[in-house]
Amino acid sequence: MSSRKDLMDGNGIASDSDSEVLQRRSHMVHAVGPAHSLAYNNLFVLIGPTGSGKSTVQQRVEPFVSSTLRHITKEQTRQKRDQLDPGREVVSKKLFKQRRAIGTYYLFEYKVNYSDNRGEPKSDLYGIPRRSFYDALTRGDAMLTLTDPRSFRGFFEEDLQREIGYIRTIPVIITADSPDDLVQRLSGRECDEGERQRRIKQAQDQWMFFRDVAKTADHVIINNTLPDYRNLVRNQPEQSIPDVLMQDVKASIDTAIIKFANIVNFYRHLKETPMKIDGDFDVHRSYLDWVSSAFFGADYGYVVEALEEGKHLMLNQSRDLIERIKRETGNSLRVEGIFEKLVARGVTNKRGVIEIEFNDFVSTTGRDDGMKIVSSILPQYGIKLPCGKIRYSLTDRLRDDDREGVYAIDLKLC
Repeated sequence: MSSRKDLMDGNGIASDSDSEVLQRRSHMVHAVGPAHSLAYNNLFVLIGPTGSGKSTVQQRVEPFVSSTLRHITKEQTRQKRDQLDPGREVVSKKLFKQRRAIGTYYLFEYKVNYSDNRGEPKSDLYGIPRRSFYDALTRGDAMLTLTDPRSFRGFFEEDLQREIGYIRTIPVIITADSPDDLVQRLSGRECDEGERQRRIKQAQDQWMFFRDVAKTADHVIINNTLPDYRNLVRNQPEQSIPDVLMQDVKASIDTAIIKFANIVNFYRHLKETPMKIDGDFDVHRSYLDWVSSAFFGADYGYVVEALEEGKHLMLNQSRDLIERIKRETGNSLRVEGIFEKLVARGVTNKRGVIEIEFNDFVSTTGRDDGMKIVSSILPQYGIKLPCGKIRYSLTDRLRDDDREGVYAIDLKLC
């Protein structure tokens, strides 16, 4: 079934039409499936150019999500990078072709063509075994990573839709603002020079594709390399980078992981919430309502309107919420003080980000523990920014067709 030329040939770059499936609103991919588990569970597909951080996120996301996120294992003939490639199993080309000949072993397969460092044509084979796919998705939410844009289109537009007729898919693009970031990361990988140069060329081409696709995607994670780190590693080995800077690098990586976990956790929340999700459903507005309700006990529209009218809003006064945070922080007096005296007093819209400004109670009484207590209202969601802000969002940028929209809430506490 998978030997069709349109799926099997490719160099890792898709045409403009190949981006159509990525441009769909993720919540619109709903239909009646053949089994309750497949109709109920989410498939998160993390896609982006090589070097964007997919493997790192897949390897380290588990502690940040509310329950197990199962990995759909791919088989490949390309050697993987040791432990940095979770969810992949290397097989020989002979074994791969034997399994392909069975006809039902792989749910989907594709080939990536390239030239080695001597200009000789080469290819790597990739496949998703049926058993791996069904075992993961029938037991709960699952995760799959893809790099080749053509593989995404072939899998979801053709093979999966033909076989199942349904899948609740949440595509998440992870990329960088510049291809230089990808090149820098790939330059430091342990592999032979021919492999390294091939992947660098591939990453640059893929970055251009995903840059365009991200303009119409609901969920985009920008995983940039810190400028100071980028400049240093050009001149010295990573082992000699100052510890303080390496801590910042690790924090940057953790931020990308938390962003993805944020998306996973919210879609799990939607799965457990009795609400209609159809073609008119706006996942970002739903998320803003949910965040506003958690912090202020009111939906997003009311909170913004009240603050624009000059009203002051206290945090959500739910006793259950306050008692939970007291138990978690072990700081009852501080928690009580924050819920009694921290007040939101203004709001501004800064290019799609609603910034809610609070009084100076946190900054004057202890910034670090104050931000920790406030972020405990929605644990595992907020991203701490400079200047005493916590951001809540499902993406790092607006779609091009939604320039007037809002995609994030910043709580400015200091």
